[in-house]
Amino acid sequence: LNIFGPSASGKSILGRLHSQNSSGKILTNLVNWYPEELKHKHFILDEVTVSKDWSEEALFFLYQSVTESMGTVLIISKEPISSMAWQLADLRSRLRSIHTLEILPLGEKLIKPLLEYHFTQRQCMVSTSVINFLLPRVQREYSYIRKLAYEIDMLSLKLKQSVTIAL
Repeated sequence: LNIFGPSASGKSILGRLHSQNSSGKILTNLVNWYPEELKHKHFILDEVTVSKDWSEEALFFLYQSVTESMGTVLIISKEPISSMAWQLADLRSRLRSIHTLEILPLGEKLIKPLLEYHFTQRQCMVSTSVINFLLPRVQREYSYIRKLAYEIDMLSLKLKQSVTIAL
């Protein structure tokens, strides 16, 4: 399965959850590899792109090994893996057969829970009134919401004040 979508949209979190459930090995690159290292049954490939960080030969070998062992590969990327400019024809052919799931741009209904999630992850206490104040004012981008929670938390810590609308 290839899950793709915008930065900070939760793709890597889904990958970590899958890793916990499947005992899968998470890879953030595949450059210097040895066939015996790719003998796991389940893999999570995080932030795959056509680049020097991802050996096409290794990806092809991994795909073949997992297929033979009836394992799984979860590929996380910003764009569909099938539309990337892979040079190795056999790899390109196999990646086109992978099912895809797109994480869509941030919708209105997700903004509040996402703000709450990022503040909670930072152990930053924020009242409902502050969240409601922020809702109509924030950019509708996953990475912006994460950065906003970080900056508000850092300002609160720096000034040694609670998070309020005035802050």
